[in-house]
Amino acid sequence: MSKYQPLADHLAAYSGNVWPATFGEIEAVLGFALPKAARSQTAWWSNEGGSAHTRAWTEQGWMVGDVDRKAETLIFKKPDAPVTVVEPPTKAPPEERFGEPAFSAKTAVIGGVVAATLGLGALVVRTLIRRRK
Repeated sequence: MSKYQPLADHLAAYSGNVWPATFGEIEAVLGFALPKAARSQTAWWSNEGGSAHTRAWTEQGWMVGDVDRKAETLIFKKPDAPVTVVEPPTKAPPEERFGEPAFSAKTAVIGGVVAATLGLGALVVRTLIRRRK
């Protein structure tokens, strides 16, 4: 029996078609740390070859894809299974953050008043400067 048999058993019992996993989750299933090569060589996660770790997933009908060694994540997928991508929630747009739209009639009026005040102020300053000369 291979030391990677717990991973094979996990994948055989997994009810989904896609398992996005972290290296830590895989190590928890295995009961030991992955070898350094799993973290340093993308080829370690190849779906080809006869290595014990590769057979752990390929003999159960799974493939590995989207390996991100830096983030220590990968995706196990059954080859013919559709993949549903779930987008992470996005931040609320600015207009929803404080319960009011970012641009409303109220903000338009305030902006207009500010612009008119600044415009009149500039006109007054310009007139005063001209009178001094």
